[in-house]
Amino acid sequence: MLFNSFSYALFLPLVFVLYWLPLFPKRRCVWQNGVLLLASYAFYSAWDWRFALLIAFTSLSSYWTALRMDAGEGAARGRWAALNIAVNLGILAYFKYAGFFVDSFVALLTMLGWKGTPVALKVILPVGISFYTFQALGYTIDVYRRKIVPSRNPLRFFAFVSFFPQLVAGPIERAANLLPQFDQARRFDYAQAVRGVGLILWGLSLKLLLADRLAVYVDAAWKGVEGLSGLPALLAVLFFAFQLYADFYAYSEIARGSARLFGMELMLNFRRPYLSVSFKEFWKRWHISLSSWFGDYVYIPLGGNRKGAARRVMNVFIVFLLSGLWHGASWTFVAWGFLCALFMVLLDRPLGRIGGFRPLKIAIVFSLWALSLILFRAPDFGSALKMFSALGFDGFSELASFGLGRAELIFALSLLLLLAVQEGLWERRGELIAAKFYRLSPFVRVLCAVLVVLLLVLLGHYGIGNDSRFLYFQF
Repeated sequence: MLFNSFSYALFLPLVFVLYWLPLFPKRRCVWQNGVLLLASYAFYSAWDWRFALLIAFTSLSSYWTALRMDAGEGAARGRWAALNIAVNLGILAYFKYAGFFVDSFVALLTMLGWKGTPVALKVILPVGISFYTFQALGYTIDVYRRKIVPSRNPLRFFAFVSFFPQLVAGPIERAANLLPQFDQARRFDYAQAVRGVGLILWGLSLKLLLADRLAVYVDAAWKGVEGLSGLPALLAVLFFAFQLYADFYAYSEIARGSARLFGMELMLNFRRPYLSVSFKEFWKRWHISLSSWFGDYVYIPLGGNRKGAARRVMNVFIVFLLSGLWHGASWTFVAWGFLCALFMVLLDRPLGRIGGFRPLKIAIVFSLWALSLILFRAPDFGSALKMFSALGFDGFSELASFGLGRAELIFALSLLLLLAVQEGLWERRGELIAAKFYRLSPFVRVLCAVLVVLLLVLLGHYGIGNDSRFLYFQF
């Protein structure tokens, strides 16, 4: 079930009404958690009911081993934690990487002269498995470190792992933030619900007006990469950088808005990353829940920056190589992770020496990030090389030849300009702007919401044959 689907437009209000029904006042928390749990499993089963069995097993194993850890001491705690981590990573490795490892091994044997029949391993990738697995692993590790006490209520814990707004594409919540919100009954907050609707409309605007429109151009350019010329290739690279941002940012904002309708607060996952002046700052602003997860559970345990410069560099590369592999079972993602680590290690110090000329730093960071995304988007290294080699400044007359006509192309560029202006204003005065808007009369706010909906209906991109799924569903 997609956030930008008609089925979700029916599903969300239905769950909202059931959730806030004034039933069982003395057991309101149980009722609310029960509604969320059933809704979450229905939401996830809409893709494939077998996926629900998998998330139930992940939840059960994490819940049970956490209780065993709490009852044990010393080495016993470590063994229970290791067991749960091994089980969850094993499930993730099988569903996401089994085919990749088999294909890589076969390719290696072929290079060495093996002429046998290749093994074809077809495994269905469950939607969002990387996200909820990392959320469950974070809970296990935090219990082991005694940062949190284990949940003893299975209803609350299962609802925490499967919470549908952030189930399939994050943000990857920490148990310390989200789990306590299931421990007490929520009371309806009108202001919070209004802000939730605002986030949902903002996310849908990013997705339907911008991301899906840019996707048409990007997909067409990559399909014709063999004969792509300079400026269309540059525009495709630029468009994909904004498509990826708008698409994933849209999902995160719709998730946060949906959660607020149920009195829940999810973490901010993006904080205007394309205004970053260094790669270190960029990764503190981009996919914050994953970046901080790798920082807390991989980088710091490896030693972080506490064991000298050489060890710090090695740790950075380990984190980014794992991050690349997390994003996809392909060597192109591993290469993308390596390139991101290289940028951070080699370029952040020179960028710091440029001085106070912020626009130049922003342009450098964004340009290199956009170029790195060629590896992120390419189906293989051959296609990536063709895209890199196509970049240039010729082919102006061909700009409107990739799914978007001249008017659509101008409209897309205008939306990008509006987004850039909005990001810049929000960076400096975001809280003030939001406060002023929510002080407007209810009539004006409802009118604004109606206008946004009309814009989505009239100008949203609903191209026939386009894949309207959110990009990060594949991870």
